[in-house]
Amino acid sequence: MNNPSYEALVRQYAPALDLFGPAVLRDWARHEATAMKYAARLPAGAHLLDVGSGGGLPGIVIARERPDVHVTLCERRERRATFLKLAVARLGLTNADVFAGDVRDWRGQTNWVSAQAVADVDDLIGLLQGVTTDTWTLLTRRARAWYPPAHRMGYTITAAREALDDAHDLVELHLTRTGNGDPNA
Repeated sequence: MNNPSYEALVRQYAPALDLFGPAVLRDWARHEATAMKYAARLPAGAHLLDVGSGGGLPGIVIARERPDVHVTLCERRERRATFLKLAVARLGLTNADVFAGDVRDWRGQTNWVSAQAVADVDDLIGLLQGVTTDTWTLLTRRARAWYPPAHRMGYTITAAREALDDAHDLVELHLTRTGNGDPNA
């Protein structure tokens, strides 16, 4: 399903709000297709926290394509968060909301997280300690050569991956907190 309304909003506001770099705008269809691959991995009824939502990829596309999934768009930069609120309202996305702040200040709990260009995985796991359940899944874009460790920061980790392009994969990390609770393990 192609919805030019989101693309039109992005093209209208991107230059003033620095939503995306020029490469994303030049190859919009590919980036939207990547976001749809994120959407396909979510189970019905999931609540996804999209960390560092920026201009809304993949979160807005997920909310548009998957009305059975609730998406919280988390963006700490005020101008981008304002754009996300506008996009959610104009696109009529009743299954999406915007948290304008640092993810560590979000007062929810989730077992599904997406993050594209936020931080390396270790830093991301640390940022998400207080907002994830004991078992959760991270959807993230990583270089094809990147592989997660089996254990990191108090978690046992398993992974699945899907090619996005010649150099990157969509990586689905399944994290389970270990009994010791030591985030430095």
